[in-house]
Amino acid sequence: MTDQQQRNGFDHGGADRRQQARRHSDSGHTMRELDTALKVCPMPLLLVDPTGRILMANAPLEALFDYAPGTLSGAPVECLVPEELRSRHPGLRTAYLRQPVKQVIGRRRDLNGVSRTGRTIPLELGLDPVQINGVTHVLVAALDISERKAMEVEREQKNRELEALNTELSSFANSASHDLKAPLSSITGLLSICIEDLDGADAGEVRHNLHRALEISRRSAAKVENVLAIARAGRQFIPAEAFPIGAEIAAIWRDLTSAMTAPPELTLDLHHGDPVRTERPTFNMIMDNLLSNAIRYADAVKSRHRIRIASTRKGGTLWISVADNGLGIAKEHLPRVFNMFERLDDRSGDGMGLSLVRKQIERLGGRISAESREGAGTEFTFSLPLAQETT
Repeated sequence: MTDQQQRNGFDHGGADRRQQARRHSDSGHTMRELDTALKVCPMPLLLVDPTGRILMANAPLEALFDYAPGTLSGAPVECLVPEELRSRHPGLRTAYLRQPVKQVIGRRRDLNGVSRTGRTIPLELGLDPVQINGVTHVLVAALDISERKAMEVEREQKNRELEALNTELSSFANSASHDLKAPLSSITGLLSICIEDLDGADAGEVRHNLHRALEISRRSAAKVENVLAIARAGRQFIPAEAFPIGAEIAAIWRDLTSAMTAPPELTLDLHHGDPVRTERPTFNMIMDNLLSNAIRYADAVKSRHRIRIASTRKGGTLWISVADNGLGIAKEHLPRVFNMFERLDDRSGDGMGLSLVRKQIERLGGRISAESREGAGTEFTFSLPLAQETT
């Protein structure tokens, strides 16, 4: 080899070494820049190499995924992927690296990460291919969208509630067309008869029909009040008071049966210990509806229609059951008895009573259930947490 060749070879070798050093310097400079950028950026970021190894992760990302500082470096990126997707993730990485483009994923479909403690994190990810020493790496920006998802869930819940309300209102429109139109027609008919009786100077018959019209008007007004009560339930404060429920039940029973020629046989089996402390108007509404329901479903085939009310107190909770030996409720209808505006048959009232009963019981922290056997009768059982006396 000539001196010139040696010099050329040396020079060439020196140039190669300088170029390699420059590339190394450039690579180190790029890594330093990325490291600096990641450290100062408030958004969670990590840098992943082509094999899926995490080269860098900044403090916000470590905090988001519950990792201690520095512990993610060198770990496979799959440790941040939900377990059920980890086996598929390397294939997705490989497919992305074939055509790496800057993009955001997680906007049109649910995308989750998993923290060190197993917590699921809804995410949007920004993927940005970065060339380091001629090799494609991926800079990943992770946006925690937990609050947005919570708002979406809340919005969906509100939409479901509105849909349910629309369904209830639609049912009410169908029911009200019969339940409110019928009494108005009756009132119109009675008043027409009264006019005819006035012409015949039959004051006694006029008085009787006016009383009937007044009674129908009051019942219709009660139906409207039930609708308003359902709307107000849960938002209206009613003070609790101490009172004997035995006396309240007796008064309700008198009101319901005073006009009946053969009222049902009522048995009281009360072992709760008066007085109790709860909302008296709410308690009366509950008992009025349950007793009205028991009276309405009398079985004409049976010689006596019997209704039994039993009570007990367990700790701070009052338990009451209202049972009858009436017609009972068909098994397929039983799950629907508490649906608002649901009419199971021609004997059903306005379809609001039992719905209102359940709503008010649940508002007070209690619950109600129904058991029935067709032809044998029905029993409603409910609980009411009793209020403590304030000093």
